[in-house]
Amino acid sequence: MGDYLSSDHNEREITSFSNKLANKLLDDKQIKNVNNSFTSHNLTSEQLLRMLEKNAYKLGESNSDNIVDSIKRSKYITITLGMNDILPCLTFTSNTQELKYDAQLVERKLEILTQNYYEIIEMIKDINANAKIYVVSYYFPYPWISKDLKEDSLVVFNKLNDVLKNVSYNTSVNFVDISDVSHTVFLVNPTDIYLNQYGQNYTFEEMVKFFEID
Repeated sequence: MGDYLSSDHNEREITSFSNKLANKLLDDKQIKNVNNSFTSHNLTSEQLLRMLEKNAYKLGESNSDNIVDSIKRSKYITITLGMNDILPCLTFTSNTQELKYDAQLVERKLEILTQNYYEIIEMIKDINANAKIYVVSYYFPYPWISKDLKEDSLVVFNKLNDVLKNVSYNTSVNFVDISDVSHTVFLVNPTDIYLNQYGQNYTFEEMVKFFEID
């Protein structure tokens, strides 16, 4: 469950790492089925928390699985959340490759994200204590920024990943660090924050290591 990081991008013919991983687990007969019903490009931690509290259905479809039943049947759960929580605080100018942000607002958003993450993981564990949970980090989506501007810009994303890492450690769930994909070769283009297929493939390979599958 999560945001654009674990979502396919059909218009670009890009398959997400999560779908590649799911297919691998299916092929290896480690799982019997896959549920991507609670993955959306723009999903935030607040939205997922509300979905859990309301036992939501996919896009409001009452004839589909609700989120609680889906979690009950899950052996593995990957979570990609956080970027959409802080993106509204950032202003990226593509022609000058500058990233500006309100530091105080970012800090406040990260505090809220931290609390939401703790609640989300606690609720998932209450529903299914046996599910293996994997929290996935983020990459720096603006690698084209000049070196003299990059250091300050990296602060925000390092803090975001610190939140995810600390929450994972404190809740005893797996933390998957994919920050190494913060490179131009792994992103679609200078004006797009999405991973290209090379980036998704790299992330898939990192996930495979955690799942200990060949």
